[in-house]
Amino acid sequence: MNLILTSEVIGMPTAEVLQILICENKYVSAIFAFSYRHPPLLQQRLTLTVDEQAIIAKAKSLREMSRLPFWEALMLSCFGESRNCSRLIEEASFHQSSKDSVLRISRDDVLAGRLAELSIEQPPGHHLSFSSRIEIDDHQVRNLPLLDFHCPESAENDSLVSGVCGRLYMNKVLVFSSGESYHSLGLDTLPDDEFREFLTHSLLFAPIVDARYVAHQLLEGACALRLSHSFDKPSRPQLKFIIENGRRV
Repeated sequence: MNLILTSEVIGMPTAEVLQILICENKYVSAIFAFSYRHPPLLQQRLTLTVDEQAIIAKAKSLREMSRLPFWEALMLSCFGESRNCSRLIEEASFHQSSKDSVLRISRDDVLAGRLAELSIEQPPGHHLSFSSRIEIDDHQVRNLPLLDFHCPESAENDSLVSGVCGRLYMNKVLVFSSGESYHSLGLDTLPDDEFREFLTHSLLFAPIVDARYVAHQLLEGACALRLSHSFDKPSRPQLKFIIENGRRV
């Protein structure tokens, strides 16, 4: 089953796009969202040894040169290391679950602007995300295929992300500017097995696709993308372009 969306406007915030999406697809009875706070950085979670500091410094240098995500650069920096990196490897598996804070937001509440209200109500340092899981006809739950990208926003990377989305998604795709990179939202509604297959396939395009994002979403059993902005994420995600039939429109 595919959703339709005909009234979206480039530059529209994600929450408003979702409100239109629910309005135009009357069989969607609810969506899900949750509030979260980013966990402390690795350097804040651990009292680092001299050896660990040296490995992290090497990772930061590699990240600056290559634009690799931090954790990929850190794992690569452990190659051939005689210094003890066991705690860094242990921290790589850190996962912060949001399952206990997920809210069901009914169709009526979405149409009344509840997502925008929740975004404004977030305490300092907290963010509101929407989940890939949607409820159809009051009982059936499906997943929207969501992705987070790592590559920085630019005209060249607009084309790069478009190319990846054209190979991953079957139908219409909405691509959002996140302020640092890109988010994507497909209008397919996928059962769990197809959803996991989509995420697994997306890993073939890492590090354009954020591989750690995908890993955490697989652990969570659902994807999520940010709706709100705050002092540490000052840009509110907004619709940048649309891909249809494998082409940007």
